[in-house]
Amino acid sequence: MNISTWQNFIKTANEFSSKSNGNQIKLDETLQKRVEHLENVATSRLEHSYFGHRLTDRFEFYGGLQFEFGAHTIENSTRDWPDTSTGVEILIEDIHNILTDNGFYGLRDIKISNYGGGITIDVQKDTDGYNRDASGYHGLLEDLEKLDARHGVARSLITKFLVQEGLISSPQLLIEKKPSRMRQYGIYRFGCLIEYETTTGEKQRGLDDIVSDIRAIPTVTIVSIVLGNEKVAIKRYVAGLQIKFIPSYPGNLTQPEEAKAFILRMIKRIKNVRSVSRVTLKTDRIE
Repeated sequence: MNISTWQNFIKTANEFSSKSNGNQIKLDETLQKRVEHLENVATSRLEHSYFGHRLTDRFEFYGGLQFEFGAHTIENSTRDWPDTSTGVEILIEDIHNILTDNGFYGLRDIKISNYGGGITIDVQKDTDGYNRDASGYHGLLEDLEKLDARHGVARSLITKFLVQEGLISSPQLLIEKKPSRMRQYGIYRFGCLIEYETTTGEKQRGLDDIVSDIRAIPTVTIVSIVLGNEKVAIKRYVAGLQIKFIPSYPGNLTQPEEAKAFILRMIKRIKNVRSVSRVTLKTDRIE
């Protein structure tokens, strides 16, 4: 399976970078607080949707749904996934048609990536019809809430299609192993894309320094660089990371979702990190 992996992340970063030309402007403080409030509310309401904003020469935002199919469903498939751009484009068109035929309108793009042996299908919401301000962002988040409510329907449609095509195993034929340890003490992993700056001179700092700081975050066990040092502007780069962690440690019992959120907050505070995006929605339990 040679479907592009983190290149999808790089493409997104380049799109944003080409608009900004390295001249990032600051949000008005009132607007910044409004946007943060909107995202805090959305976080509590949206279970399956991803969303985010970025400021270049204007206010940009995005959102959509992600569907992940684990490596075990791919390994037991009866047909290989397409390894040519034409094959992938045909598959994307088929998925898009299935969704629109069943009432999922306003979709801009669908991307397929291979990560950790599994497949992620990213269904992006079209944002062209929204004002580039807080009210437009609010409208997008409201529409994502409606889309989020139909996540199960969309996943069933996509799953049925992929099973019929022989690209994944039927869920009924898969037997999941029951975890041997408490959920709070399991080993989990997730992926994300970070955008960062490099500094030179006496205070030289790059990706290796940032990764070292991430490894020092409590609960984090292993940080792997899946894709690194992809330049998007002068002294600005993006890197794809895979992070493994154990939610709890002696004296601190924490759920995986809470630990993941904490790790992401800490990464955003690390020196030279500009942003964190494309976080995988599903937190895979390894052990």
